[in-house]
Amino acid sequence: ILISIVYLSTVGIKTDKFNYRISSQIKKIDNNLDIRLKEVSIILNPFKFKIDAKTVGSDLIYRDKLIQLDNIKSSISIKSFIDRKFSLTKISVSTKSLDIKNLISFIRLLKKDPKIYIAEQYVKKGYIIADIELEFDDLGNIKSNYIIKGLVKDGKISLFKKYNFNKINFLFNIQENRVQFNDLELSINKKDIFAPRIEAIKKNNGFL
Repeated sequence: ILISIVYLSTVGIKTDKFNYRISSQIKKIDNNLDIRLKEVSIILNPFKFKIDAKTVGSDLIYRDKLIQLDNIKSSISIKSFIDRKFSLTKISVSTKSLDIKNLISFIRLLKKDPKIYIAEQYVKKGYIIADIELEFDDLGNIKSNYIIKGLVKDGKISLFKKYNFNKINFLFNIQENRVQFNDLELSINKKDIFAPRIEAIKKNNGFL
């Protein structure tokens, strides 16, 4: 038993037996949302009573739209595994470089929000790489302490043919009550602007 614990805690194993379970947990977010997984690497974390799982080169699918992911890391409660209930406690998703317009179209399918449709019309190009961290409660619901961070490169936005935002580059960190942009560079009607940091804090029903 001791040798098995040491082996699983250091070397781990590769298996596809967790694929269906992880996919089922993703479907709790939206029933039309699916994920295409390869073999999952499993590492035992006995001190935190959880199993760490990682897969590389996965695809997130919603109807006919596909988002390529670099890797997915998830934590599974050992207790839930023993009880055969299988409960994810945490999941981290890292994307590949994505076309922003395709990503906005993908999000609009998930969430019918007029603001997302407007963004889709004004955003002309750009690329994004993002890391998303989600935690789940005992019922499998996503907690509000999510973190989304990453970078945007070579973005372009056109507003009413009067304002053209080009060469948009920045780092971002988004949480429930705070949105932060670092090293923001852009050109507005051929005038270059740089902002080292812009931060918005949630206050009442808006952001300050």
